[in-house]
Amino acid sequence: MDKRNRGEHHLLPLVYYGGIHMAGKSVPKVKQKLDKKDLALSLAFLLPAILITVIFVIYPVFDTVGLSFRKWNGMFGAVKQWVGLENYQKIFSDNLFWNAMLNSVYFMIGGFVILMPLSFGLAMLVTAKIKGTGFFRTCYFLPNMLGTTAVALMWTFMLNPNFGIFNTIENIFGLHGTIPDVLTIKTVNVWIVVLVNEWMYAGYNMLIFAAGLVAIPDELNEAAALDGATGWQRIRYIILPLMVWEACFTMNNNWGYCANDHYYKPASMLIKKLVECVSKGGNMILNVGPDAKGKFPKESSAILAEIGRWMDKNHDSIYGCVPAENIPKPDYGRITRNGNKYYVHIYENTLGPLPLLGFDKDKIVKVRALDDGHEVPISNAWMHSDYPDIAFVDLGPDPVLPDPVDYVLEVEMAE
Repeated sequence: MDKRNRGEHHLLPLVYYGGIHMAGKSVPKVKQKLDKKDLALSLAFLLPAILITVIFVIYPVFDTVGLSFRKWNGMFGAVKQWVGLENYQKIFSDNLFWNAMLNSVYFMIGGFVILMPLSFGLAMLVTAKIKGTGFFRTCYFLPNMLGTTAVALMWTFMLNPNFGIFNTIENIFGLHGTIPDVLTIKTVNVWIVVLVNEWMYAGYNMLIFAAGLVAIPDELNEAAALDGATGWQRIRYIILPLMVWEACFTMNNNWGYCANDHYYKPASMLIKKLVECVSKGGNMILNVGPDAKGKFPKESSAILAEIGRWMDKNHDSIYGCVPAENIPKPDYGRITRNGNKYYVHIYENTLGPLPLLGFDKDKIVKVRALDDGHEVPISNAWMHSDYPDIAFVDLGPDPVLPDPVDYVLEVEMAE
């Protein structure tokens, strides 16, 4: 009998071994018996991690559950008396517990019902093509830069019944004593805290929504408006479905400023991550942490300056661009698109002319380098005769790219 019929071999449609593709080949089953010495060595390496997890994670969880059934004053060495469900009965019958739960519900409602719509509306405003949006963007984001303590003190003074803003309004209109002290009204003061919290963080969420809005091509909204779509219809059927995902990156290994963290990501890496996000239909948010004096670290400034120099030359390949659908990702980089213009991002040069896989050769109008605008010729070398449907561009005799980070070609296609 054939061994394959006894199951000693099995056919795999696609198997990965160390990154090598083996498709449609018979791969023998191999039964590996782990040596006792190797097993002991593996356990020795795993033991510290296991002990840390047990001591600092698993044990505290089970110990906390056990303490919930006992009466204990929290002192080391004190007697832990078993009381069963008495602690649970006390907490569920305590009004403070339910008030705390209700306050949490208020904050949840405030976040979804107030904060998200407010932030989205502000984002629509600051991304509109009207004058003064930069000023308003700064004003809306400013509360997020203030500390929680500063915000609490500021609003406490504003709502003070003796010299706060309400008291001033009463005095102006001769209505002294008409408006009550809102901070002493139990059903109102909680909502004031919720509203102040939404006021503080609306600007941050506004920037996140705005980053998604600017990635939507203007021609879609313009076409919808010409077809008679109302503002709400454009929001519902165009803007919301096309709101893109976002990737958040730090410049080093910390969110915010950290004086001891000097492991900064190079500008070349961040540029390529930006291109990757755009080519996949997303946005990139880069965290930059100023120090206590409000100044950026010199490393951050240098990286931002290098990114800025690249963006000065290649911004057309980023702003307003979307994924290049139906065009496969090339091995040498990424591709983004804006209308009928495709931007080929080249991270490394090829041996010989560069193939534009996925492009209709007959519809290519022209190819130019984005950094200086010079036209790049289509190669007609004899060695391409076996691939008549593929367009090859000639980057010249120098194998070193003019931009070693990301050299961008603009391929204009016939509409």
